[in-house]
Amino acid sequence: MADDEPYRREGHGQKNLVEGRHHLARPFFHGKKGEINRVYYEGMEDQLSALGLVLNCMVLWTIIYPDRVLDQLRAPRYPVLDADVVR
Repeated sequence: MADDEPYRREGHGQKNLVEGRHHLARPFFHGKKGEINRVYYEGMEDQLSALGLVLNCMVLWTIIYPDRVLDQLRAPRYPVLDADVVR
């Protein structure tokens, strides 16, 4: 099954997704050298839930903010080129 090309591509895509999330989380998860240091499960779950909330807010902000900026630029008929938007 590991020799199956579509299966390998899917696994590679999942790995990239997880690594991307960890890369985004590193600057925010810096206390105690970025280590989860709770000795009880509920504490770890709280720590990870708070990190997940911050990451979700960051992703939401990065999606909404550029759209609002483009809407404001287009309102006074500012020339916004599609090629610039893609970039």
